[in-house]
Amino acid sequence: MSWITDAFVDVSSGMRDACLEHGIGHPQNHYVVPSGMDIHAFLKARPLADSALSEVIPEAAQQRFPVLLMVAALEARKRIIEFLDVFEAVLARRPDVRLVVLGEGVDRSRIEEAVDRRGLSGRVFLAGFRTDVEQWIARADVCVLSSEREGLPRAVVQYAAGARPCVVTELPGVDVVVKHGVTGFLVPSDQLDGMVDPIVRLLADQDLAHAMTEQARRLDLLPWSVENMIQQLDHIYEKVLAAK
Repeated sequence: MSWITDAFVDVSSGMRDACLEHGIGHPQNHYVVPSGMDIHAFLKARPLADSALSEVIPEAAQQRFPVLLMVAALEARKRIIEFLDVFEAVLARRPDVRLVVLGEGVDRSRIEEAVDRRGLSGRVFLAGFRTDVEQWIARADVCVLSSEREGLPRAVVQYAAGARPCVVTELPGVDVVVKHGVTGFLVPSDQLDGMVDPIVRLLADQDLAHAMTEQARRLDLLPWSVENMIQQLDHIYEKVLAAK
């Protein structure tokens, strides 16, 4: 399609650079426009109430558990089943941690089978599609994402907007919102086991987690607002039409 395309819209500079590296389009017809969302909902979110948390993790009604949160569609490219290896390694060092996955998708049954097969029932919870994602992020101790490929994951932007420390795979453009060692940790996409140590470290070192929270609050995430996206897209459409 590149031969007849007048304008490419990339969700991150990393995606633009990947296209140009492979000869798709040229610098003059690529435009980086962040994927718009209700960014203010995440910036201002209050943590999920204990009563709502206990609906998913029944034990939470009696005691507090560190929550590892993944916001992801239940599909192969998110590598949720592969992440269970990481979680088991974390669990060996922090038996009190619980993993919650927010999202729905075609891989639910496969993931449920993998959780049962590994004896992780009661440790891993698939909470399904939620309309209160921002509150879950605000409640999480550490946010994670193990995707194999993405543009710039909206979930990672939401983690940053919620000012939560995160450990995510290094994908094109992610470094715009996850500053390695400052607001979170980036791990090579082909080295998922590299997620274990930073997750355990963030769970154990509250000073580090707090410092990353404060740094995340300083990020300018307004480019991901719906208003900014619409304004930029409108400008691109007008420019392309005027040229015709």
